[in-house]
Amino acid sequence: MITIKSATQSDFKSILPFFKHYPAKTGENRLNCFLTHNHTNIALDQNKVVGIIQWQLKEDPSQGVAEIEEVFVLDNYRQQHIGYDLLEFTIQNITDYFLNLKITPRKIYLFVSQNNQPAIKLYQKFNFKLISNVGNLFHNSQPELFYCLDI
Repeated sequence: MITIKSATQSDFKSILPFFKHYPAKTGENRLNCFLTHNHTNIALDQNKVVGIIQWQLKEDPSQGVAEIEEVFVLDNYRQQHIGYDLLEFTIQNITDYFLNLKITPRKIYLFVSQNNQPAIKLYQKFNFKLISNVGNLFHNSQPELFYCLDI
């Protein structure tokens, strides 16, 4: 059975493999930053991390805006509703975070590769709307799309 939860510093070692595409110290530093200053949600199969979403507040927190980053589900766990459950948990997590601060949650945004059709379909299920094609923002060969959800 898959469980979704907010990660803590004690999850560091089991999440770190999701950052292997970064140079060693960069991945470690990024993960540590998200665990201590931002937010990381994980999907667990027993004690194994099988999916991850990271999010952070953007600009002035009183504006109620957050960005979702690093959405990833292990290959052999895809098409099992895990991405959906992680995203649903994260949207609620963001909403609750702002409400606990007595701030009206307004928007969640993210960037996704134009080539990543499964992710785009997932975001559209949650009513994320395409705002713009921002071109080759992160990679020279992969145009990125900017999506936003009004909450």
